[in-house]
Amino acid sequence: MLIGVDEVGRGPLAGPLLVGAVSLAEPVAGLADSKKLSPKSRAELDLKIRATDARIGLGWVYIDELNKIGLSEGLRVATFRAVSAVLSVSDITSDLNITIDGTVNFLKDTPYGPFVTTLKKADQLVAEVSAASIVAKQARDAYMIELAAKYPDYGFDRHMGYGTAVHLAALDACGPCPEHRTFYRPVREVMGRGRGKGADFEAVPSAAAAAVVVAAAAATTVSVGRQAEQVVRDYLIRHGHEILVQNYRNKYVELDIVSEREGEIFVTEVKYRRNDVAGGGLAAITQDKIQRLRRGALMFLQDSGRGGQNVRLLAACVAADLRIQSVVEI
Repeated sequence: MLIGVDEVGRGPLAGPLLVGAVSLAEPVAGLADSKKLSPKSRAELDLKIRATDARIGLGWVYIDELNKIGLSEGLRVATFRAVSAVLSVSDITSDLNITIDGTVNFLKDTPYGPFVTTLKKADQLVAEVSAASIVAKQARDAYMIELAAKYPDYGFDRHMGYGTAVHLAALDACGPCPEHRTFYRPVREVMGRGRGKGADFEAVPSAAAAAVVVAAAAATTVSVGRQAEQVVRDYLIRHGHEILVQNYRNKYVELDIVSEREGEIFVTEVKYRRNDVAGGGLAAITQDKIQRLRRGALMFLQDSGRGGQNVRLLAACVAADLRIQSVVEI
């Protein structure tokens, strides 16, 4: 029996942690890492998985418990709950294989521990792990959409609790809500300024909060640039890229996004322009800039031990409304 395990919600500033565990009874076409699927494809695959005789377990650690035990213990608890929902200890047989995405055996000190295999990129390589990532992502996203209705000032349905520029602006404007993770620095910093205490969070009228959020998010070029980079990052993931690093820096160069697809390395320069008066985003990609990007790409390959891989340069232009205008090779 093979059980695939993957988590979702490790990095967000708000909302629950969730681990999925899936044992497939039959093949399901199109499975892939949930991060590389469009929302539509992910929803369709979630339904396909559930329409089979697959055994599915979801291990939730909600915010009250998560804030008490922390992320590391939360991952262990959520993983145990997910696997326990698929089989009981009495069901353990010698042919059991529990494959966990990553390098950490979160079941080490449990009866399941000896049957665990950890594997990097298992969500791309093992169908059961891909299925686990999909059902967990769908379930957590649905939960965050419900939270968006309960706490409309934070836009949880847009970023699912991750620390986007819009979310950080809302957090600064409104203070944390009861679903925020108090062990993360951005939340602690706001609470340290007297914003939000336990469950007694002051409500900010939605219209006023929205105005503050919009103003804060658009206040600086850095903030808008971060949003533009996130839009491009999501675009690359939808087109099969694995994001290796965002904002790679050394004292000589800065690369916006470095990704990998089918054995090739892509360096993407993100350009945001409020208008085309200065020629649009591509006008800023000079030959000198291209040469600096190439040098930076070689530095990244050396630093990451990826020497010899082919490198391609992309320029992604983002409009004022945060829509991608073009992605071209340079």
